Amino acid sequence: MKNRSYYEELGVQPDATAEQIKSAYRRLAKKYHPDLNSGDRLAEDRFKRISEAYRILSDPTQRRAFHEKERVRAKSKAASQKQSSESFFDYFKSAWKTGFGSYTAEQTANVPRRGKDLKITLEIDELELARGIKKRVMIKRDGPCSVCGGTGRKPGSSPVQCKICLGIGEVPTSKQGKTVFVTCTNCKGKGFIVRERCLQCGGKGIARGKIPLTIDVPAGTKADEVMTIKAQGNIGTGGTAAGNLKVMIVSTQNNYFAPRGDDLIYDYAINLKELLTGGEIEVPTPDEKIKLSIQPGLKQGKILKVKGKGLLNSNGLHGDLLVRISYHLPEKITPRASELIDELISLKGWSPKKDRKGFIKKSTNDH
Repeated sequence: MKNRSYYEELGVQPDATAEQIKSAYRRLAKKYHPDLNSGDRLAEDRFKRISEAYRILSDPTQRRAFHEKERVRAKSKAASQKQSSESFFDYFKSAWKTGFGSYTAEQTANVPRRGKDLKITLEIDELELARGIKKRVMIKRDGPCSVCGGTGRKPGSSPVQCKICLGIGEVPTSKQGKTVFVTCTNCKGKGFIVRERCLQCGGKGIARGKIPLTIDVPAGTKADEVMTIKAQGNIGTGGTAAGNLKVMIVSTQNNYFAPRGDDLIYDYAINLKELLTGGEIEVPTPDEKIKLSIQPGLKQGKILKVKGKGLLNSNGLHGDLLVRISYHLPEKITPRASELIDELISLKGWSPKKDRKGFIKKSTNDH
């Protein structure tokens, strides 16, 4: 929160009530929410800052710790200007009831960390990729423990204020001759110690679990593309942001439609009766079933075009559905089917005409 306090971020006074803080947060959250400011990095950053401010100020314990921290910071700054180095160290020994050492890596080892990213693979058929789709999936990730609510404490128990940092979560130390505040290693920056740990999560406040998530795959998404969904990875520690969810898109073949540009191809096999007599057939589209009239004697591979039942293009127009006709013939002829065929071709007009020598006369259609 560079150069701005939590109160300044929310636009309220330090003595603001809980209701005033909540009201200010809701008003600002609506204004700067990422869904309403797509692509606006400044709005996104502001939303994160006001969310962090509300997280601290809406919790009475964290709000008191924030006030205490600011009070001690002010005192330490004044003390460093008025007192000698030796008496300055004595001041902090008294204030924190702890030693005053040098800045080391050990003291920053437990700094709150952003949650780790997750990676999943999502199979989507080629038509869904072309049209766009919302997919409901279950993902495994680290989240707040369902038993303790993320506190790490046994339900019904209370935390104990850290005796090292006195609930502030940070302790002062020196770095290159300057006074700096680092995370308290005793309480890991929380400001309190858990005496009775949650049996479910072992006091970590984090547990692995399955959650449902709807993933919006936009139209035109390509196979092998990796989508990033912010803050849907593992939860962070110490109130930090969650990691991201990386979604690898894998394309599978659609069982019915084959995209070709803005058009869709659908293969329909007609039976012997439909071939000989024509009639009405029912074919699917991506949205509904429709009926088409066909003429007798359609050729193999004939294309029947259905306007506007294809894919939506960049101009806001739909392509066509192309119904490709083929013939369905049985792989094997049963004795009964053979008898029926013999009966059929014995009827007048079902066999080609032959002359006295048994030769088939050339059809006038061949000329």
